[in-house]
Amino acid sequence: MEGERVTGPRRDAREVLQVLAGGLMSHTAKEFDKVCEALGLPVPTGQQVRDRAKVLHPDGAGLSKREHLDLVFDLLPESEYRTVLARFLARGLDAVTRGEVQDLLWEGDGYPVVNARARREVARVLDDFELGAEGPQGFMSFLDGLFALDVDAYPRSFDQMVSDLEAGGSSVFSVRSSQTLRREIQQHVLSNRGDWDTATLFEMLKVFEISDARGSCGLSRGWFRDE
Repeated sequence: MEGERVTGPRRDAREVLQVLAGGLMSHTAKEFDKVCEALGLPVPTGQQVRDRAKVLHPDGAGLSKREHLDLVFDLLPESEYRTVLARFLARGLDAVTRGEVQDLLWEGDGYPVVNARARREVARVLDDFELGAEGPQGFMSFLDGLFALDVDAYPRSFDQMVSDLEAGGSSVFSVRSSQTLRREIQQHVLSNRGDWDTATLFEMLKVFEISDARGSCGLSRGWFRDE
């Protein structure tokens, strides 16, 4: 969900595709088939639908939308997962899901290893520059392409949230929740220069933890843009 950090085990390509395709169930049957074709998802034949319905519903009932979607994925070969993910990406995704899909698509593309020491060295070098000074909009656009910025900058555990509510009521929760990464970066990097050094920015963006592919894209270009 947009506005939350992704936690827990990383989902594989099939799991991500199933979640994405689940959002297509709001379409009518005719619309669903057309969207599936556009995304590279297989469209079951009438016979395939009837055969699956006989197995699942001996009483003669038809397939539900969820069962129809399950059939689509049973017909989708694993070799096509990346193609379908790329088409979902081209349609537009929320920032968190977009990052997850990008990581899956970038796997195995030969990006060089960018270890933590190299990333910290880049942060040290970037301290000599005023990031985004020449073009703050371009800088934020660059960050938007690689990171989810509209998330809580200071995610809390459930116990911490309860403690916040007990301490100050709903107003405390509202204030804490409004501190998104985007607002914090705009305040501490662009508006009040010197509040954060680059290492702090990297910590907030989790640059020291991201994949080598995302690290290579982020650390090799974009930080100096002034367009």
